Parts: sequence; structure tokens; C-alpha cells
Amino acid sequence: MAINSGALIRIEFLNKIGGFNESFPLDYLDHWLFFEIYESGCKVWLLDVALDHELSVMDYSRVSLKRYQSILDSEMSFYQNYKRDLYQAYRNQLAKRFLKQALTVKNKKIALYTLKRLFSM
Repeated sequence: MAINSGALIRIEFLNKIGGFNESFPLDYLDHWLFFEIYESGCKVWLLDVALDHELSVMDYSRVSLKRYQSILDSEMSFYQNYKRDLYQAYRNQLAKRFLKQALTVKNKKIALYTLKRLFSM
């Protein structure tokens, strides 16, 4: 998985793909952008440097329900519209996520939202 933070993207490439996808104003923009890079046959070069980055969803105690909803909705949209070949595997993973959240996440509204969205697919 690649993250936009610290990425250098050529303006000519962004113009070629019509700019950033407004369907992903924050969450899953990374996934969409690198999907587009791959689909266009372009290359990604990696530098031998490290950038410490903390993903907000890695600690549910620090994620509000509203923020989690944004993340999950964008994630679902990405798999439904761009990575359709992985959609069923994603659904299975989402079911496992719900079970883990139900058992370990203090804010049960997060687990309930995952369950709700799982059955809305």
C-alpha cells in the first residue's frame, strides 16, 4: 500500500488523469491515486528514506464515529468502483473486522456501523 503523504507526483500525470478524484476528498485518495498510476502503466520510484506516519484508523480509541464512517464509506466505494476483483475478499475481511470490533472496540457504534454497511453492500 502506498500513501500520498510524502509522495511527489508529476503535474503532467495529474492533468492526464483529470486531477484528483473528488469522490475521495480525504480517505482512500491514496488507494485511488496509486491504482490510477498502476492502471496507466507508469512507474513508482522509491527513495531510501523513512517517513513516520500514523494512520488514524489504527487506533479506534482515537477515531470518532464520524471519522470512521468517512473512512469506511470511502473504502467501500473504492472496492465497489475500482478494485471490483477484490470486492468479495473485501466483504469477507469486513465481516472479520466487525467481529474484532465487536469484541475489542469500546465504542460499539463503530462495530454497529461496520455491520450496517456490510449488509448494505
